[in-house]
Amino acid sequence: MKEFENKALYFNMALKEVYIDEENRGLPEIPKMELKSETLTEDFTAMLYGMSVLFSEITGNDCDIIEFTHVLNKLAIQHLLEEKGVEL
Repeated sequence: MKEFENKALYFNMALKEVYIDEENRGLPEIPKMELKSETLTEDFTAMLYGMSVLFSEITGNDCDIIEFTHVLNKLAIQHLLEEKGVEL
């Protein structure tokens, strides 16, 4: 599972970079990952875990992965309702 944990860490680090001023950015050397159909499920799952860790770091809310997917679903529904002009 080490490869999966590395992928989750890489996605987490990349997500953090977008919140850092350009002149202060500097991801450590992250090896290029190959985009292959046979590992897409693992890659998307690693992205999810990377986002979950970032969410916990920013909010202090240490939720498990299922709770985090609930947060994502809630945000998706909220966004869709706002697009339709529904007052929240």
